[in-house]
Amino acid sequence: MATQADVRKRALRKLGLASTNQAPTSDLDSDMQAAYTEVYTMLETLKLTFWGESSAIPDEVANNMASLMAFERVNDYGIGTERYARIEREKMAAMQNFRMMAVNEYTSTADPEDF
Repeated sequence: MATQADVRKRALRKLGLASTNQAPTSDLDSDMQAAYTEVYTMLETLKLTFWGESSAIPDEVANNMASLMAFERVNDYGIGTERYARIEREKMAAMQNFRMMAVNEYTSTADPEDF
């Protein structure tokens, strides 16, 4: 399980606003907290969440959350076109991953047929 602080730092690294060992400024950290809340609310509206807003983030979605948070703020920080394109691709993949996790696997109760 990842903490919200871990996911906020990951999003800042995706935006190129923090390095691995660098602690984010309080302004950046609070902005990323707002981005987390916005993304969580959007996913909850789409019924794609399976953890609580204030609880730890499951490892299987932590990177996806960071990608969505980074995309949510990409226009606010004057990110270059190459980084923007990468973040946009990661955002699309993250949404697809969330949708795939939300789909229940179907198993038939009928006997298999040989053709």
